[in-house]
Amino acid sequence: MKLALPFHEVTQSDRSRVGGKGFALAAMQKSGMQIPEAICISTEAYHEYVTSTGLRDQMHMELYRKPFDEMRWEEIWDTALRIRNMFSKTPIPSGLQEKLRGPLARRFSERPVSVRSSAPGEDSSKTSFAGLHESFVNIRGLGSILENIKLVWASLWSDRALLYRQELGLDVEKSTMAVVVQEMVFGERSGVVFGMSPVHEKQSAVEAVYGLNQGLVDGTVEPDRWILNRDSGKILGQPAGPGIAVGKARVVLDSSDLFSFQKGEILVCDAVDPGMTFVVPLAAAIVERRGGMLIHGAIIAREYGIPCVTGVPDAVNQIKTGDFITVDGHLGIVIIGEATLTTS
Repeated sequence: MKLALPFHEVTQSDRSRVGGKGFALAAMQKSGMQIPEAICISTEAYHEYVTSTGLRDQMHMELYRKPFDEMRWEEIWDTALRIRNMFSKTPIPSGLQEKLRGPLARRFSERPVSVRSSAPGEDSSKTSFAGLHESFVNIRGLGSILENIKLVWASLWSDRALLYRQELGLDVEKSTMAVVVQEMVFGERSGVVFGMSPVHEKQSAVEAVYGLNQGLVDGTVEPDRWILNRDSGKILGQPAGPGIAVGKARVVLDSSDLFSFQKGEILVCDAVDPGMTFVVPLAAAIVERRGGMLIHGAIIAREYGIPCVTGVPDAVNQIKTGDFITVDGHLGIVIIGEATLTTS
């Protein structure tokens, strides 16, 4: 069975082998869209790596020192760190390297590429794994590509990825990873288009930034945004995650504030980065100073059904920990104090 598949060879039956991102990109190419050249490193390559090196048995011992659902966050963090260290110290066996070098060398050689995570279920309608697995850009040379493939595999076992799987009830031991190695395109602008908005089915959504798309999803760049009525084409305004919540605010300015977070509080922060994901299921709502509807925090909030409003200027200064606030994710409104709001 081939471990490296170009997009034109990916079929419907390969979906679990090439992961969510790889399958979606292959489908886009087959529909006639212009997609930068790429190959998918299948999940079999990951399985061959962890099996032939003995990592699979070592990971099993780490994960089942005690029942996973009984582990505290600190224990999961320690377990994840030990597993990722195993990956960093364990080279890809020469036999597996040879199977991957040929397809990579024929297409990329010294051309700059991105090395992207593509776990089964990633970027699906139910589980996005937004920002939880690593991807790397501007990678050159076969040695560096192979090393970054291993880093993507290792990111399957970050503490935030483990917690996410635990919260969604996914079988941690069945976790696996495909990787997309894709030619870099140095665009002047980039963005994301939803033909149907993830927030409102009667709307379409476009968010775009200058340069690479990373600034859009991590919230470091405020995107230009267009929300369109799908019937009339009129431009509208848009929140990030529907729902209404009322409760006490917890302002999180750095990672040390996370450990004070109490279940049912409203998370107020600059932006939810992937390392903060473990508190999201505890939150009644999320308010972010930066970003749009495609920032990590907004995507994760929608998956958990948590109201979310992003792009709230000066939120972390105007709102204080302990303030009673109302978050309306339908209208994109945050009110200091309790308010009576409707969804109509």
